[in-house]
Amino acid sequence: MWHTQLGDRVLEGKEAAFYLLAAQETVVILQELTPEEMEWCLPPTFDVVFDQATIEQKIVLLHQVLLALLDPSRSQPNLTNVVEAAAYLPFQVMKLKVEEEIDLARHKAWDEEEQGVMEFWYRRLILETYQSLNWKIDADIERPRLRSPRSTNVDLWIAAIEALANRIFWDDD
Repeated sequence: MWHTQLGDRVLEGKEAAFYLLAAQETVVILQELTPEEMEWCLPPTFDVVFDQATIEQKIVLLHQVLLALLDPSRSQPNLTNVVEAAAYLPFQVMKLKVEEEIDLARHKAWDEEEQGVMEFWYRRLILETYQSLNWKIDADIERPRLRSPRSTNVDLWIAAIEALANRIFWDDD
């Protein structure tokens, strides 16, 4: 259970699948990094305590957050800045992944087999998640107009990821 501006809730459906994939991508990155690489390869959460935590500490915190966001039987964690930073990191990783995907597409890095599947992988995931949600219940969340996974407007995709994040967080601090 997680305390959000939409009430106490857990993620469901495509929103849960999106967050789970984002968390998995985050763990993969963390496991591949050395402590020296973490500072310049991992996107920041802008929480000094969390950003300076070890790889193992980040994975443990991410696991706790994931359980709270996906399991309704879990009690709600104390929402400290460190816990919220752990919950925010997967969104930061998804921003990085979308930027990489668009950059690779611009440079035509995909071979013919990969082009149809990999070229729009993250953008399709974000768009499907985005379109599956009932945005009327959270009219206060500003959201961009996403129309096609082929869009190369990085700012639009980052705004979409922020809109998804805002469904989880109570405020921006």
